[in-house]
Amino acid sequence: MDKVLLGLGANVAGPWGNPAETVSKAVARLASAGVQVTACSQLYVTRAIGPGNQPDYVNAVVLGRTRETALRLLVRLKQLERQAGRRLRRRWSARPLDIDILDQGSRVMNATGYGGWRLQLPHPELHKRLFVLAPLAEVAPRWRHPRLGLGADALLRRLPAVQRRRPIRTLPLEPCGGLCE
Repeated sequence: MDKVLLGLGANVAGPWGNPAETVSKAVARLASAGVQVTACSQLYVTRAIGPGNQPDYVNAVVLGRTRETALRLLVRLKQLERQAGRRLRRRWSARPLDIDILDQGSRVMNATGYGGWRLQLPHPELHKRLFVLAPLAEVAPRWRHPRLGLGADALLRRLPAVQRRRPIRTLPLEPCGGLCE
C-alpha cells in the first residue's frame, strides 16, 4: 500500500453543510475512494487566495494508505468533490470541496488520466502554501518533499515572512472523527 497525503479545503456551503462540516464528511468518506485514513490534522481557517472577495477556507491534511494508482485515486476524489456539490468553475474560485493529492508514495510524476484530469506529484504548489504546510507538518512530521528533500517545517521556514504572518487559526473540531488508527 502507498502512503498518501491529501489536502482538503472548502469555503462555501454545499449539500454536506458548511465548510467545516463538509471537510469532516469528506474525511469520513475517503474510505469509499480507497483511502484508509491514518492521521488527520486539525481544521485550519485561512484567507482565500484567488479571484474576488471569497469567504475564508477551512483546510485539513490527511495521511492515509491506498492501493489505488495515483490516477485512479484522482478520479475517485473528483467523484467525492462532485457529491459534495463541486462543479467546474474558473480556477481558484469558491468551492464546497477541493481535494488535492499532495504526495503519493513519494512519486514524481506528471500525467493525464481518465477524464482528462491532470496530475502532478508532488503537488506543484504545496511547498508555497501555508494552508497546506501547517497541517501537513502536524500529521506527517517526518515527511520529505520528493523533489526538494525538505520536510514541512523547513518548507514553512522558507515561506516569505509576509506569508508566514498571514492569519491562520484552527477550529476545535477534529475532522478524523475516530477514523484514524
